[in-house]
Amino acid sequence: MFNIGIKEMDATIGDLRRGNMLGVMGPPKGGKTRFTNYLVQRALSMGYNVCVWPLEGTAEEWIAMQEACYLAATSYHNIKAGKSEQMVRIDSKDILQKKYLGTKTIREAVAAAKQTMATSENYGKLSFIEGTAYVEDMFDVLKSHYESENPYDVLVIDQLVNVMSKHGKGKVERISEAYMMTKDFLANKLKRPALGIMPAQLKQEVVDYLRSHPEETIDVTAGGESAETSRTPDEVVGLFSSKEERDSNMMKIYSVASRHNGSFQDFTARCYLGCCFFLSEEDDITQGK
Repeated sequence: MFNIGIKEMDATIGDLRRGNMLGVMGPPKGGKTRFTNYLVQRALSMGYNVCVWPLEGTAEEWIAMQEACYLAATSYHNIKAGKSEQMVRIDSKDILQKKYLGTKTIREAVAAAKQTMATSENYGKLSFIEGTAYVEDMFDVLKSHYESENPYDVLVIDQLVNVMSKHGKGKVERISEAYMMTKDFLANKLKRPALGIMPAQLKQEVVDYLRSHPEETIDVTAGGESAETSRTPDEVVGLFSSKEERDSNMMKIYSVASRHNGSFQDFTARCYLGCCFFLSEEDDITQGK
């Protein structure tokens, strides 16, 4: 379908494929959802339809992140093409809270982004499922949405570990079942297989260890709640950064597990979390807002 767009990862992973699942692991509030938004924006910009089930956060927050990422990505590519000299970086929180309205140029940029995302024939459709996901019937909901609302090419559930049970299944049981059934659903239950992107938290002891041993890596035992968070996805990547690194727009990215490809070397990427934009450090050409 499409690649991640970060050369250190693309050289090993290649294109993300239909029927596969990509796991994105990281600490709480550590960039998982924003990296996922970056991938969603890549998919939409290439004409793929995306469905998001935000079991954490709201659809409004996701829309603001998508608008911020669209502006960052579009302006970045315009710089690369020699059409612009400056990248547009607007924090999604400012878009959500409409703090940009007093600045004409930014107001016009956000309005143009909204218009393109809503009407362009070359841009994929973004839809949302809201409410609690129950392991007993979530796939009926997903199939109904696919057939009646949006025949999605990419499915995001943020986070699948928050799945609940109507019949009292324990947390590990329902998460494990949800992961395995989601993988089967993506590959075998739709008219055309879809790519799944599933953010999940790292175990707290892994987070604590990385904070005290920043030179260490993340392995397949790092997944929290259930082993299936790292075992079921075809590819699992990890994100981790200190507060100082985030303040400097840096993010360490790890290859945690891979079913089809080799592992890429841990590396530090450039990240602009406010606008959900990531790129190889050597490709950074941003200047201001």
